[in-house]
Amino acid sequence: TPMGDYQASRDNLGKEVGRVHPRLALQRIAFALATARARTQLRKADAIVAVSRTVAQELPGLQPNDPRVIIIPNGVDPADFPAVSRSAAREELKLPAEGTVLSFVGRVEEAKGVGALLDVVARFPDAVLLIAGGGVSIEAFRARLQTHPAGPRVRILGPMREGRRFVYAASDLFCLPSRHEGAPVTLLEAMAMGTPVATTRPWLPDALLPYASVNQDPLRMVEEGLALATKVHPGESRALVLNHFAWDRIAQTYSD
Repeated sequence: TPMGDYQASRDNLGKEVGRVHPRLALQRIAFALATARARTQLRKADAIVAVSRTVAQELPGLQPNDPRVIIIPNGVDPADFPAVSRSAAREELKLPAEGTVLSFVGRVEEAKGVGALLDVVARFPDAVLLIAGGGVSIEAFRARLQTHPAGPRVRILGPMREGRRFVYAASDLFCLPSRHEGAPVTLLEAMAMGTPVATTRPWLPDALLPYASVNQDPLRMVEEGLALATKVHPGESRALVLNHFAWDRIAQTYSD
């Protein structure tokens, strides 16, 4: 979303140049100008597609329930997510067959809340946290692991494409404690592998919310997510995503 992109880039720039710097002021001006341009363009549009209700609510200059706004979510390619059992996925990643596995896939940066996950893992003595991704804060995160009580139970796998399906399948819960998102594809990908998700806001189509824990407190988000994981059948979310949120279905919706 425009505001989310700005806030995330502002956080990153602040880490780079400090909290008081002319570049931050220039960034604010650039964002204001971009928002003004978007407002003008949206006034002229016959139809506006938003990938989530969150994005629809942040479109500049629009009234609530503007009839031109249509929500069409993101999707996945089923070919990227063939079925993998949890035991096979854990064997592939050389993980213990038993115990709790939490995961995060994406950029490692402050706005994504990965640091909060580290503190959460410390509250679960048998839990392992998988981090699949890179980002501006990855080295700072590695350094923090050296002194953090949960550090030995965190595995940084680096950026992954083909292998991320094993990360999802091996996990009891996929976690996204982010502050700013639009419609994260990683949530759909995790559900495509049958893994429930935990997020700080409901960045999902309504049909998928029964397979998600939503709470702005990261600890409660994970606690509720692990409780949810004992109740839902992994095949249900997988079938729902692959049948209704595959890219060919999403493309047909755009065409319609």
